[in-house]
Amino acid sequence: MQIRQLKTLILGIPLLLFGGCNAASGYKNYFVEKLAFLPEKVDAYPPISEEYITEYWLTTSDGLRLHSFYFEKFESDRLVLFFHGNAGNAYSRLDHANKLYDMGFNVLVVDYRGYGKSQGEPSEHGLYLDAQAAYEAALKDKGFSSDKIYLYGRSIGSTAAVELSSRYQVAATVLVAPLSSGRAMAQQMGLGWLGWLVAGIFDNVAKAKKISSPVLILHGGEDTIVPLSQGQSLFDAISHQSKEIVIAHRSGHDDIQHSDEIDFWQTIKDFYSKHSSH
Repeated sequence: MQIRQLKTLILGIPLLLFGGCNAASGYKNYFVEKLAFLPEKVDAYPPISEEYITEYWLTTSDGLRLHSFYFEKFESDRLVLFFHGNAGNAYSRLDHANKLYDMGFNVLVVDYRGYGKSQGEPSEHGLYLDAQAAYEAALKDKGFSSDKIYLYGRSIGSTAAVELSSRYQVAATVLVAPLSSGRAMAQQMGLGWLGWLVAGIFDNVAKAKKISSPVLILHGGEDTIVPLSQGQSLFDAISHQSKEIVIAHRSGHDDIQHSDEIDFWQTIKDFYSKHSSH
């Protein structure tokens, strides 16, 4: 566990012990917001030289303005909604988004609430509202049909992708190092004794049977942040007949895209292409 996370946990204990009847709920929110999210806020991003990348603003159903980057591929009618991991912000994922752009996709990379230039503070429910805002913008503002919308969710971003694919029509879903549930993550962080408190949060497995699109999971066998066992549990819970899991046995959480065992980006391209409507 990181020092920052341990400090956060300790500071929250008085809330649990002395917070009255709403203490458990309050500590649950505190735990999620302070431990699950590590946002980097900025007032401005460095200039971007690529003319096809523009800054794009979304408005959520609860009235927050979210910043995002939009990669426009004029000749393409397909879009990838890109949901990044829990640390940093969208700017640090532009190179990964470029890989998807080079495959022939438009790409929308969302800064969650509290990240980058976006308003608000991060939360689990807020993350789902942010994902919904991105999906609705893709349909209503950008004009993509639902069968031309693809999802890419990495680490905690997998929960945003699973939330969408379990509720709405999309073409295909790619999950990289996905977590199975908040309870499993608490155990992984050495906080198994909090399992009763965090039950139900970020519960990808509970939503797995409702996923309506083909799913590809990519996971590193040496991932010590979100272990392969979580990706495997999620894979086993998905009921959609078209599902795949690709394991890079010698890769960890952050380096799977550099694996010499699998061709990470080509695997994703082939999967998207296989499930592309024409």
